Amino acid sequence: MKKNIYIVIASILMILTGILRGLGGVLLILKGNTVPVEPPIIASNLISKLCGIGLIIVCFLFVYSAYLLLNRKYRKGFKLSWIVIGLFLIGGIVNGYLLFKNPFVQDQIINFSASILIGILLLIGKNNLNKTTANKVLPKAGLNGFDWTFV
Repeated sequence: MKKNIYIVIASILMILTGILRGLGGVLLILKGNTVPVEPPIIASNLISKLCGIGLIIVCFLFVYSAYLLLNRKYRKGFKLSWIVIGLFLIGGIVNGYLLFKNPFVQDQIINFSASILIGILLLIGKNNLNKTTANKVLPKAGLNGFDWTFV
């Protein structure tokens, strides 16, 4: 069976977004509040590292939900994808506040744009899945497997 292109693209975007969040998390864990970003981090070293751990968790959840979707475990994959998108957006706002004392730093535009794009692709992909499963033609089977419709 052919894979749904919208779900494949959404999954690739989730993997890329997850990897980028994970790299940011590793950087925060290794360097703490000394990461050279603009605006500068004003949180303590401990808070920075805790935010880094949260980013790594989001990374793994994004990659795992994409894995589920790519392996046609759609029910779990769709549910987890929407949960992770929500965590990603809420986590970005919380991290913005904790790290910069401003929940809506410039990166939030990118986060919201990526989330909206992934969400749209998931909705279109799920809609296409419903159409293809509803339009499948089942073979006619009569008594003992014989097709009696000609009679």
